[in-house]
Amino acid sequence: KNLYEININKKIRLHIIGDGVYRKKVEQELIKYSDKIDIIYVGTIAHNKLDEYLINNIDLLYGVGTCVIESAALGIPSMVLLMDTKKIQDNQAYWYFDTKHYCTGITVEQKNDFNINYTSIADSINSILAKNGKKNLGYKCYEYYKKNHGSIDSLAMIFLEKIINSSLTFDKLKKVIKYTPYSLVKITKV
Repeated sequence: KNLYEININKKIRLHIIGDGVYRKKVEQELIKYSDKIDIIYVGTIAHNKLDEYLINNIDLLYGVGTCVIESAALGIPSMVLLMDTKKIQDNQAYWYFDTKHYCTGITVEQKNDFNINYTSIADSINSILAKNGKKNLGYKCYEYYKKNHGSIDSLAMIFLEKIINSSLTFDKLKKVIKYTPYSLVKITKV
C-alpha cells in the first residue's frame, strides 16, 4: 500500500523472494496493486544464487533479520521493516545503518524503545532515486555491515558478553519471542 501511494514517474517493480504458508494470501492481497506495481514472485532462491539475483535485480531491499544483513553486505541499500502478527498501519522503516543494538527486526510495540531514526517508505524511494542515492546509501549500509556484523569473532564475543551480563530468564525470553512456534521446539529448562 505504501509503495502504491508513492507518486513517481517510474513503475515500481516489487520482487517478493521466498515461499511460505502465506504466499497465496499475499498474492491475493497484492493483486489490487498490480496496475501501478509489477509484482514478481520469485519463490525460494538457492543460497548459491541469491547474491547474484539481489545484485542484478534489487535497488532497495526491505526486510527483517538476516536478509537485511546479507543485502547490506552486497552494498545494496537496505531497510528494516517493522514486524507484527497483524496488519501494520505504519508507513515507516529504518535504514540498516540506523540500527541500534544490532537489532534488524523490531515489533510495532517496540518502535519507540530503540530510539531509531525512522524513514517513510516514500522518502526511502525518493532517496534511492536522488543523484547517487543508491550508491551512497548502499555504501553506508555496507560500511555499517562491515563495522557491526562483518566479523564472526567480534560478533561471538559481543554475544557471549551479553549472555553473561544478561538478567534474561527463559520465561522472559518466551514473552519476547512471539514468532517462534513453541509447539515445534523441544524446550528444556536448566
